[in-house]
Amino acid sequence: MVSAARCLALAVVLRALRDMQNHGAKITTAPTAKEHLDAIVWLGSSRAAVWFEAAEIDQLNVLRDN
Repeated sequence: MVSAARCLALAVVLRALRDMQNHGAKITTAPTAKEHLDAIVWLGSSRAAVWFEAAEIDQLNVLRDN
């Protein structure tokens, strides 16, 4: 069974990845240019490392793949 903490961490990381990837999309929920840049910076930061650890996924591999 997946813990609630892990599910939350996965959701946080996934949202940042989507914000990084969807900039300029023609949808109303697309991130602004600032949100896009903030997501890129955050994903590579030590602040994000805590969330990656809680999600039990490797930060470096995710960054390489995206």
